[in-house]
Amino acid sequence: MHRFIPSHVQLSYPSSRPWYTEACDEAVALKQLAFTPCKANPTEDFSHLGGSPLFTMKLFVFGLTLLLAGCLEGTENGDTLVIAPPMQHLSKTPPHLPLQDNRRPHILNMTWITFHSLVESLNDCGFDIYNSVSKHKAGENVFMSPFTTTMLLSMMHMGSGKPTDLILARRLRFLRLRNPDVHATMKQVIDSTHSHKSTSFAARIFLKEALPLLDSFQENAEKFYSAKPTNLVADKKANIEMVNSWVAEKTENMIKNFLTDLSDRTDMLLVSAIYFKGLWKDPFKERLTELRDFHLDEKTTKKVDMMYSPNMNIKYGDNDVLHCKIGIIPFVGDISLMVFVPSIGANITALEASLNNRFLKNLEDTLPIEKVRVSIPKFEITSKQDLMPVLDDLDLDDLFRTPNLSGISLAPLAVTGALHKAVIKVSEEGVEAAASSAIEITLMAINPAFLPELLLDRPFVFVIRNRSSGLVMFMGHFVQPESHNDESSEESSSESSSHE
Repeated sequence: MHRFIPSHVQLSYPSSRPWYTEACDEAVALKQLAFTPCKANPTEDFSHLGGSPLFTMKLFVFGLTLLLAGCLEGTENGDTLVIAPPMQHLSKTPPHLPLQDNRRPHILNMTWITFHSLVESLNDCGFDIYNSVSKHKAGENVFMSPFTTTMLLSMMHMGSGKPTDLILARRLRFLRLRNPDVHATMKQVIDSTHSHKSTSFAARIFLKEALPLLDSFQENAEKFYSAKPTNLVADKKANIEMVNSWVAEKTENMIKNFLTDLSDRTDMLLVSAIYFKGLWKDPFKERLTELRDFHLDEKTTKKVDMMYSPNMNIKYGDNDVLHCKIGIIPFVGDISLMVFVPSIGANITALEASLNNRFLKNLEDTLPIEKVRVSIPKFEITSKQDLMPVLDDLDLDDLFRTPNLSGISLAPLAVTGALHKAVIKVSEEGVEAAASSAIEITLMAINPAFLPELLLDRPFVFVIRNRSSGLVMFMGHFVQPESHNDESSEESSSESSSHE
């Protein structure tokens, strides 16, 4: 079997690279092949590639086409395209371009590329959400699942019209994807969470029966987001119990009282939930857990139950830029816990702000596996957050006022509430975590200032027509009104003549 890329073709790329596929490597190699003499390795057999200059030029054109098709990344404003360098190890099973009939390569499966591009966009939006939540909860423990919120925003994007769809697409980083089937790709992302036995995800639409939901939105919400509709009832307490029961069921009872109140004006709730239970690949031994100091700052400590492993195999390294130690601790399966430990007293907010999808991917690819002494506190966090200030921080305040959600319902709708709650438990066996998000949507009280206006303050034409038969019975136009002064003068004139 001959190799598709000859051994003498050397690939070199910048060290900082975002999402991309190894197909880009092969496309770039095709381009390089077109201009590289084949004599560099006389033992290499290129008979299967063809030897004519014409074939070489065709090969170059094909490779350049793949490079442009597979490695273009748009900027957020959608105005510019930049050629993006390839990623060496984007996944364990990247797509290749094997030969077909010893002559023509397979067509590149773009689904794999669009999937990972969307994951990157969701992650980047998720970092924005997390940093905003962290800002609003300074000095407190923070735990959340940004994905449960970005998924709901994506569902709203599916049901929005201009300009709201553009506002949401910009924040969700959909503009750079140039993917017309982004919601179909979102279904693949959601389905991927179910591919792990340790993880489950669910979504639901709770709505008043009187709300005229469009059939197209209802069908697509169930098709792409597995979000089925459930009718709310006239009893507020019963509605709260209904929503809380659903969230508790989907989070294995980790989140039991998601809602504490619900406005009578609420016409729709978009709700999502995620649950995870991961077992450490190398469990901690309970007998090694002991009370140890946890440094709140340079002067203050607090005793905690500290789990300990004397020789755990993890990916580990030091980052001189962020001044922190980094560890990637695996669970059973292909999910892992990444931890960033700055020096005592360091600004943890600055560290969080430095995290992004590209950086995490680079760590996963480059950190070496070492035997490390690992100590992790045994802890639980329950975190609840009003997301309305967060959406405001993300410049999504248009959703609160006059959004165009005409793809959901022809009735005027607006976001009147958003909530997130998450729970995590870390123990010697592993980690159990759950989170739920909700976006509350209400029929807008129509402001007359926003209604279209028909003001007959200039000449106009009018028709009186029978709607049933279509018969035009009268027509006319009005161009010259009588002034009040003329009318009063005529009245006074007639009065004086009568007196005479």
